[in-house]
Amino acid sequence: MVLQCDRPILIHGTGTPGRMVEVELGGDRRRSKVGDDGRWEARFRPLDASTTPISLTVTSKDDRIECEDILVGEVWLCAGQSNMEWPVRRCTNAAAALQGEMPADVRLLDLQPGAWTGSTPYGADQIARLDPDRYFEGDWSQSTADTVANVSAVGWWFATALHEALGVPVGIIDVAVGGTPTEAWIDRDDLASSEALAPLVAGSWLDNPRLTEFCTRRGNENLTAPMRSGLRVPGDSEGPNHPFKPGFMWSAMAPLQPISCRGVLWYQGESNAETLDRSLENRALMAVLVDSWRTHLDQRNLPILYVQLPAMDRPAWPAFRESQRRLLEDRDDLGMAVTIDTDDRNDVHPALKRPVGERLAGLALAGPYRVRGAAPGTGPTLERATPTRGEMRVSFDHVGRGIRTTDDGPVRHLELAGADGVWHPATGEIQGGRMLRVTSPAVPDPQFVRYAWTPYPDP
Repeated sequence: MVLQCDRPILIHGTGTPGRMVEVELGGDRRRSKVGDDGRWEARFRPLDASTTPISLTVTSKDDRIECEDILVGEVWLCAGQSNMEWPVRRCTNAAAALQGEMPADVRLLDLQPGAWTGSTPYGADQIARLDPDRYFEGDWSQSTADTVANVSAVGWWFATALHEALGVPVGIIDVAVGGTPTEAWIDRDDLASSEALAPLVAGSWLDNPRLTEFCTRRGNENLTAPMRSGLRVPGDSEGPNHPFKPGFMWSAMAPLQPISCRGVLWYQGESNAETLDRSLENRALMAVLVDSWRTHLDQRNLPILYVQLPAMDRPAWPAFRESQRRLLEDRDDLGMAVTIDTDDRNDVHPALKRPVGERLAGLALAGPYRVRGAAPGTGPTLERATPTRGEMRVSFDHVGRGIRTTDDGPVRHLELAGADGVWHPATGEIQGGRMLRVTSPAVPDPQFVRYAWTPYPDP
């Protein structure tokens, strides 16, 4: 495995209440007593990043656990739905990626869910795994062609780019599960405490009209038949457990907590972009997720780097992409990887994942790691838009050597609207490498400007 460097290391587990536990990590020893709740923990001093393996031994009476070949470096948590889960073997140029020697210092914890989210009814084995403490299973592994083939492609290319740039061990922990909506990854109490989001946890989730129809339909497809057959499904007053149930994925991550990591990679949104209303809700939902994770993981400035949805022929996606962009205005220590050019018009799973992982790595190197000389972590971002004498002047930050179009032709997909809010096609002229003058003969007094506001643009 890889432990996070430069931060206190907390080793924790369960045992018989009242028993003493002795923990040795890299020659340093601690003792702990198992509490009445059956849990214990031992805190160790921060360690520097190192490729020299250390070992961990935990002993309590006749019970003994030994873990060897532990490295200390950078650890990132990969969460979200199927595009984060998407394995290397199913990506563009997968064969080439799996050839050659793998970096021994990149380690993988690919946690597998006990119940997937296809459309078939769950069996008894899957039902039994809907207990949050049993939902995920998996072991750390070294990077080999076999292990890399099945791990998150976005996480893998992020990790290898980070490893190459920093020269330290990197560990990724993949907890992504296909189809899971944002609300499933937020502590239920945190949802309930938000006036705007409390309706998401009101009553049984299986017939809650505030949730996406896809999620409630799929939940019924998975659970109705086994419940009618008499199988007891774990749950509570908010309904039976399921990966789509608000709060469930957060509770399923509980066995990982408390965990020390450098940051979180988040690739999710497709299940929350089914309708315009849900797309518009995303900004508030993600703001609660960010605050909730930072509170519960006890890292006030925990970096969360997320992926903006790419282009696709789905009507509500422009509004969802905009909600993701505006989240950057609400919280610090966030980064957004733009993927509008890695798209597939009709496939919600674009196979081109390497640029996504590498762009996230660029955000990390330029942001949390502050690597001197690192490439900009983002492309141009909006600075301000100012109506001036019949045109809209739009200036940008993060312009590098200056903004330009990919084909050196006119800027496509620009629109202007006046006070009436009616949008019209517009043209843009780049000035000085950081300014865009946007005009339209149909809008003599522009008040609003937008760009690439169509489900499947060619920007």
